Amino acid sequence: MQQETGSLRQLALHGTLATAAAQAIRVALQLLTVILLSRWLKPADFGLVAMVMPVVALVSLFQDFGLQQAVIQRRAISAAEQTRLFYINLAAALAVIVVLLILSPLVAAFYRQPQVALLAAAWAVPIALGALAAQHLALLSREGRFGTLSAIDVAAAVSGFLVSAGSAFIWRSYWAIWAGTAVAAILTAIFAWRSSGWRPGSIRTKAETGDLLRFGANVTGFSFLNYLSRSMDAVMIARAYGATALGFYDRAYRLLLFPIQNINAPVTKVMVPLLSRMNGDPERLRRAFVETAGLLGLICIPGIATVVVVADEVILLLLGPHWAAVAPIFTWLGIAGLMQTLSNATGWLFIAQNRTRELLHWGIYSSITTLLSFAAGLPWGAVGVAAAYAISGWLVRLPVLYWVVHRIGPVRMRDLLLLQLPLTVAAGLLAGVVHGLRMTGLEGIGLILCSGVLAYAIALATLASYADGRAILKAAWRLTRSFRGARAYEEAEIRL
Repeated sequence: MQQETGSLRQLALHGTLATAAAQAIRVALQLLTVILLSRWLKPADFGLVAMVMPVVALVSLFQDFGLQQAVIQRRAISAAEQTRLFYINLAAALAVIVVLLILSPLVAAFYRQPQVALLAAAWAVPIALGALAAQHLALLSREGRFGTLSAIDVAAAVSGFLVSAGSAFIWRSYWAIWAGTAVAAILTAIFAWRSSGWRPGSIRTKAETGDLLRFGANVTGFSFLNYLSRSMDAVMIARAYGATALGFYDRAYRLLLFPIQNINAPVTKVMVPLLSRMNGDPERLRRAFVETAGLLGLICIPGIATVVVVADEVILLLLGPHWAAVAPIFTWLGIAGLMQTLSNATGWLFIAQNRTRELLHWGIYSSITTLLSFAAGLPWGAVGVAAAYAISGWLVRLPVLYWVVHRIGPVRMRDLLLLQLPLTVAAGLLAGVVHGLRMTGLEGIGLILCSGVLAYAIALATLASYADGRAILKAAWRLTRSFRGARAYEEAEIRL
């Protein structure tokens, strides 16, 4: 047991290092893409792409029917089951593509934008490629080959960035965004097949997959509900106020919440299989969750707090003066982002502990309250939608989520509150300090840099003031030390 604990700890540390490094590169490239494309394309170009994204996201939910997560969570899976799931994925993707092609002209008619029809149909290419790679990526994750997964992510992100930026510079067209996405999907599929080494058997292969399909159905149900809460704001704004207003909202969203989600996603690749292995040791599972979620909070929350309190300066620096309308939207989404790093991490527990039915029930509540908040804020435009989303998140959704999470399993309400509240208080202290700095006449990039340094200093001091916070700092120190002697951790032959 001690040896396994050490191996899992090492795998978690090295996996977190690799995914963090890869994701830092991806987020940097995404932000650079936003900055460059914002200077070469018009707000309406981003608005057209944002109109397509809700329907693409909707049909993509059924692309693998949640089976990727089922493969990762399952302690043992046979070759026949793997083959069967691969062909189920392909069939689901084919159905999704047909639906997308049917919906494309309807979406264009809904928005009264004829360009949307061809753009939506073209997104069938990345969807098809994603289905081809899904099973191979899941198997790499099961095997703990997080370094390989990170390398694939980085290669795809770099290629997509180069194609998007080059196409935007040459064409000055919204098609540049699609081109980068398509190239990234092509390379991901190629590298996943080459790296995994697994090949599907005959299409006639038979295997009992009922449990896996039920697991996947619950995950897909939650993903569908989550889609509503993440996409309908764009639909409402576009319908009520048009492409330009949606373009402003989309820039704020992608500058802030999109990086948060992309930081959580690769860490999930590490934590779900590792926490699944720890189900037999509740206290070890609790410590692993608290330490990792705490590290994510320490990395993300002070950074979010910084850009919230100096939003005007950040938008002016990154996007230029003609995007000034983004700043108030950015501020409210940042207030929501202060809770999302840790609330997103609770999804690890639902999947790893096979609590997918609870996850589905939580998704129903969350989507209903989120949609109501969008409707309540819509009369005040994109800023009103962002404000209503943030306020309802803190007052209506977050308390219920923490109550649901702590009802079953070793993670207690006290753990969740000590992860969230101290860093949130630190963000509030930062706002007061920055207000004082403004009164001294400090502005521009100097104010941004000072705010960032102070944000992390206040966060570190806050964590050092109580025992659970010091445990998170110790985990951060272990992670830093392990970086110096880290080897390719996929050599650790841990078969989940």
